[in-house]
Amino acid sequence: VLPQAEITNPSGMASPPAAHTCNGWRVMKQSADQASKEGNWNLAAQFYGQAMKQGAEQTSMERAVLMSNRALAYSKLYEWQLSLEHAVHATVEAPSWPKAWLRRAMAELRLG
Repeated sequence: VLPQAEITNPSGMASPPAAHTCNGWRVMKQSADQASKEGNWNLAAQFYGQAMKQGAEQTSMERAVLMSNRALAYSKLYEWQLSLEHAVHATVEAPSWPKAWLRRAMAELRLG
């Protein structure tokens, strides 16, 4: 099998390969995590969103992690309303997970 070609987006970061398997959302999450590490918050938010759309088989905790990470990306972009929306969803998916509540509290604090 030939390796899939990587496509470079305008940021210079390689785009993730097309995900056609049931674990495709994990590939998107890895790409989002890498974008976060590089401080490319727009791309991270985009990839976390794609991972959420592709993850029909995700557990509640996996959905909460994606939403919480996307909330972080939006907070780094000063998009506090979007950050809050994703953090709220994360707290619904994983009500006992402190990180989701921390992200929610930060967004609520910033929104006043």
